[in-house]
Amino acid sequence: MRRTCLFFWQTQAEIEERRGVQGISRANLDIASGMVWSSVTGLFIIITSAAVLHGKGTDTQSLTAAQIANALGPVAGSYAKYLFAVGIVGAGLLAIPVIAISTAHMLSSAFGWRRSLTRPITEAPRFYLIIGLALLVGIQLAISKVNPIKALFYSQALYGLIAPFLVLLILLLSSNRKVMGDFVNGRWTKTMGVLGVIVMLAADGALVYTVATTGLP
Repeated sequence: MRRTCLFFWQTQAEIEERRGVQGISRANLDIASGMVWSSVTGLFIIITSAAVLHGKGTDTQSLTAAQIANALGPVAGSYAKYLFAVGIVGAGLLAIPVIAISTAHMLSSAFGWRRSLTRPITEAPRFYLIIGLALLVGIQLAISKVNPIKALFYSQALYGLIAPFLVLLILLLSSNRKVMGDFVNGRWTKTMGVLGVIVMLAADGALVYTVATTGLP
């Protein structure tokens, strides 16, 4: 979910920073290194989850945060609950502002409202109102009886279904010479982008098939 919101976050950040063409090389390095780091981190999360939860035969259909913390016991011992708590809090502090502000950017863009964190509240009241409402909705979900693990799972699945279409749109725009001028995508970038979209669509198809044949988890 957070990665999908980052499409909007990153784009708006680049606009607000008003970087010139002389900063493109540095921006490319920042984005490439960030993508590699986040992908490697995500891979280790997947491997650890598979080994700790599925490898032990844990029933993942009704998992709670407390059960996950206990499942980390063989790995982290008596410090498992503290390790898990630090991870959850850290992820929340990183994700909450990204999701709330990205939501405000998306809605403000759709309705043509003023939007920017560099503007005072008086100049973009609806933009800041959306941020506040998004935070309130998140707080309400946190104190409600909604299972946070299932909420995370379903939100990730939903954004996974949306992601390839967003990537395809970005790929089409960045490959259009009328839009990008001399900075249009090269053949290698377009090829890798198309392959990425194909892989994501294949994963979406597998998800839809699994849900259709076995039902929601």
